[in-house]
Amino acid sequence: MSSAKRSSDIQEIHAHKAMAFGIPGVIALILGGIGIKYGGAMIGLAIVLAVAGVVGVIMSIVSMSKVKKVTSFDITCPICQARNGFTEKPMEDVRCTGCGRLVPIQDGRILKVFQVQCGFCQELNWYNERSVGLICENCDREIPISTADGGQGHAAMGAYAAHVDTEKYDLVLLGVQRSSEELISALQKIMSLNRNQVKQMMEAAPVTMFTGIPKMKAEAIQGQLRGHHVTVEIRPSQK
Repeated sequence: MSSAKRSSDIQEIHAHKAMAFGIPGVIALILGGIGIKYGGAMIGLAIVLAVAGVVGVIMSIVSMSKVKKVTSFDITCPICQARNGFTEKPMEDVRCTGCGRLVPIQDGRILKVFQVQCGFCQELNWYNERSVGLICENCDREIPISTADGGQGHAAMGAYAAHVDTEKYDLVLLGVQRSSEELISALQKIMSLNRNQVKQMMEAAPVTMFTGIPKMKAEAIQGQLRGHHVTVEIRPSQK
């Protein structure tokens, strides 16, 4: 990450100092002025308050002037087009305040970015010309991308990506604890069967509902039946 400081952060620091000096300074100046006007035994304290108030106001003005003097080197995020201001030109990656992603920078040059769609969840992901691998922001699976040398970039991405189970599985209905209209309707919709066929299958349990399906589909169906008082088991298909 770049060590360049954001101009907005520096401006905020100076503005905070201006408020910290200015508000107490104005209050002290007012109280000191009132004390001097009416005199009395507290005249000495009133003079001290007035002097402190003047110093506080001057310090506040100085801090406010520094806010305007903060230099800003703006870079535009190539992903969301948001402008990010820094006190100097960033030489390394910085995080965009607009989209929260890293703006790829190498030796002060913003790298080209490209967009690719995840083949598993269809989420759009970004990578740059320096990337050697890409993991989907949504489903954490590895997305193959082309590298500068024309090859496929993987590097160490496989160790962090979620891997797809390519094995086939059977979904078995082991038993029905309590039959209900909701369960019958759910099974009709899932299996495209009529009411009588669903009842016959429930009575024949244990029975294989699906065979040779991906694990993700089996888990999805199992999730749909959860809460319907049935026992459904996922088993590896016999090869």
